[in-house]
Amino acid sequence: MFPEYTWIVGLFIGAAIGSFLNVVIYRMPRGKSLSHPSYSYCPKCDHRLGILDLFPLLSWLFLGGKCRYCKVPIPPRYFYVELITGFIWAILWQQTMIDSDQWVKFLFFAPAMAALVAIVYIDLEFHLIPEQVNAFLSLCGLAYGGVLIAMKAPEAWTWGIPSALAGWLVGFGVLWGIAVFGRLLFGRTAMGEGDIKMARGIGAVLFPMLAMMSFGLAIAAGAVIGGAQAVIGARRRKARAQEAPSEEEVPVMVEGVFEGYHGGSVKIRVTETTQAQLAPMKQVAEFRVNDSSKFYRGEKQIEGSNFWEGLSSGEKIAINGRQKDGILLAEELGKDLAPLVGLFKSGLGYLLGIDIWGLFYVPLYKKWFGEDPFAVPEDLESFDAGDTMIPFGPYLALGAILAALLSKQLVQAWEIYLNSFGGSTTPGNIFFWGSVYQLG
Repeated sequence: MFPEYTWIVGLFIGAAIGSFLNVVIYRMPRGKSLSHPSYSYCPKCDHRLGILDLFPLLSWLFLGGKCRYCKVPIPPRYFYVELITGFIWAILWQQTMIDSDQWVKFLFFAPAMAALVAIVYIDLEFHLIPEQVNAFLSLCGLAYGGVLIAMKAPEAWTWGIPSALAGWLVGFGVLWGIAVFGRLLFGRTAMGEGDIKMARGIGAVLFPMLAMMSFGLAIAAGAVIGGAQAVIGARRRKARAQEAPSEEEVPVMVEGVFEGYHGGSVKIRVTETTQAQLAPMKQVAEFRVNDSSKFYRGEKQIEGSNFWEGLSSGEKIAINGRQKDGILLAEELGKDLAPLVGLFKSGLGYLLGIDIWGLFYVPLYKKWFGEDPFAVPEDLESFDAGDTMIPFGPYLALGAILAALLSKQLVQAWEIYLNSFGGSTTPGNIFFWGSVYQLG
């Protein structure tokens, strides 16, 4: 369709889109408007940036990674986002505009992958995914599916329903199922709700087959990168402990009998910020009942002047879980069920796309989810992800990007796998869960 060298067009367009993504990454999680002010500015000195400051990739390099006006270093993220987005668009351009005639795929895949790049950086920094970005991803997939239906493309249908809708259901179902399973089994959140909405959008864009492959890639990436990050974080904590041992967290084991709680001894391990007496504060602890190997998590307001007085005051401690003998604390029954009920209600809202409609009619969002979709967390600027807090969202986005760029190779690998078991496929395409995927 285009000469071979035109992939560079995709590179420069993608880099320019990456420049806009940097605006999204900075402004959107902070609740700032993308259109007001309509110009770009330095976050440090607020000076309006000129044309020479805004050339994708080149400006950052020529300025030495510093603001032209206040000389404050510009985070490397600005360069990397432009570079990564540029390469993604260049590869998609090569695959869809040069190697084949799939301009419709490029039209929707390219902006969807750009949205995922923004998600990676926002989620890494703040551990949240803006509603607007997730909504854009989902709508991008539905629009892609709608255009394929209008073009009567064979891949437009899966299981007798639109492939985008099938992917929507698969993406939502897998991540929401993990969240429910984690809540039932461990009594705690196993998957962020922003990740559930992102998986829904990924499914709508990639359709069921590639969406499932992207989830597998995300798990693999999480295991490798997350493991490396955990090791690095452990080394950093060890180094800080050697530099400032008095400020290192110290585990303390105590025992006590608590009114109304199983009538027995409870071993509690808490973490103090210092070795001095604890001031009245909220403590998070792990509870082990009767030397059981199963732990329970809860929160308690310490009332005493020191740790022991607070625990021995006879007050009940909230437990989010079951005791070893399976008996639930009566006063905690509602608290145990509330998160699960909320997960089912929010899940139904995500399934029906109420969160997307709610962006256009905020009262609907507030009524269903009980919060403002555009609210900014109070501790956003002071939030510190730390060394061990590793969100799954960036890996989920990375898996989707890899699946989109390697779709042909992944489908061919699956075809080879099926043939190794004596399966048969039609030359040039592969049938998977009711979907036909052209290999190009």
